[in-house]
Amino acid sequence: MTSWKIVEGDTHDEARIGAFIDAHAEALGVDFKSYTFRVESDGEVIAGVTAWSMGPDLHVDMLGVEGSHRREGLGSALLAHVEEAGRADGCTTASVDTFSFQAPDFYPRHGYREIFRYPLTDGTERIYFTKSL
Repeated sequence: MTSWKIVEGDTHDEARIGAFIDAHAEALGVDFKSYTFRVESDGEVIAGVTAWSMGPDLHVDMLGVEGSHRREGLGSALLAHVEEAGRADGCTTASVDTFSFQAPDFYPRHGYREIFRYPLTDGTERIYFTKSL
């Protein structure tokens, strides 16, 4: 029997873990793809988005903009870009979730509709959205 232990990961582990998911999905005949896009200014990353698609659904995982660059349209541009990449790969729906203290008004402005929310013990809520692409 092999012994194993759980340890804290590093920045390289996301790609390794993604490869496990890719291989499993491929074995089942399901198309899984990861997306990562960033915005650079003067050689610095100032915004980015990560997402994945499985079959016809694109799921936006993380979308973030550095504080001093908010309200410049970067989040909107990144969201549109990753949606277009998903469409090009055959996605027909998109989904995303956010917390009530993050961006609950951002996604509806971009055509997403709320489908579910649940309260957390600290008084905030987690909110789920979907959109037809």
